[in-house]
Amino acid sequence: MGFYLYAARQIGQKEGLDFACNLAAGATNFLLQREAKGKEQQDFELEHAVRIRNTVSELATRIELREILSGAAYNISYGRYLNAGGGVFFNKFLAYIRAESQVNTSILPFARTLNDISPSILSLILHFRSLFIWIKRDANPNELNYFRAIEKFCENEKKLAGIPA
Repeated sequence: MGFYLYAARQIGQKEGLDFACNLAAGATNFLLQREAKGKEQQDFELEHAVRIRNTVSELATRIELREILSGAAYNISYGRYLNAGGGVFFNKFLAYIRAESQVNTSILPFARTLNDISPSILSLILHFRSLFIWIKRDANPNELNYFRAIEKFCENEKKLAGIPA
């Protein structure tokens, strides 16, 4: 929802409101690998597929937004891991994240293990990687880093909008 609102505001500065909302919905669906709801939105997304991809790429050039989106992808993927029956005490998802944060460690064995549990676990992270959005997590990721990224992004947005602190 946050990405949709941000995208609609950014696009709405250049385009009409209806077009901006449809484009923002398409960008959000593309980003999160979701199907469009309703024939009108499906048709819009088919007609404007290139523009939707370009919009995601353009909006994701901001490092603060990439950090937030990566934190969200981490949380969604971790939830998918737990939902698929992944263990908490011997956590294969965190093993993947930790391996990814190491310079000379191959993530392939960890990715295969997670894919065997459920292909959906890493699908969003891999999608973000293909879009050059994914920022690797620390070896010990926590929610405080994610919260700080959101807080920093909001502070910057207020400054850009001329809203006093």
